[in-house]
Amino acid sequence: MGKISKAKRKRILERDNYTCQVCGQKVNDKGSYHENENYYNIDHIVPLSKCGTNKDSNLRVTCKRCNCSKQNKQINDFISLYKSMIIDFEKRRQVIDDALSIEGSNEYINGLEEIKDIFISRIDKEIQRVVK
Repeated sequence: MGKISKAKRKRILERDNYTCQVCGQKVNDKGSYHENENYYNIDHIVPLSKCGTNKDSNLRVTCKRCNCSKQNKQINDFISLYKSMIIDFEKRRQVIDDALSIEGSNEYINGLEEIKDIFISRIDKEIQRVVK
């Protein structure tokens, strides 16, 4: 997808009247993001990581606070997913514990190793997705 050009950034700023589309706060393009408290962000409504695009219709102006809140939401989504994965792991472990009483310890150990590998792989993929 690549970066958003300066011309497109300016066009989105003007279209959105230099106003955060989430909270209505006025923003500007003076100085730099780190120097200016009211500096703007060009935000993807549907993130690129979720098949969003750089089309104008998927872009909006946001202030720093609203943009950071969106990032926090993505982190909270990841934490929820991580918790559900742990619950899933515990359920699978219980199934293996039940099978142990019937089939023996070698199958139990192999089953746990397989589940652990799947679990770690899923977490690694999700961490990579969130970090991008």
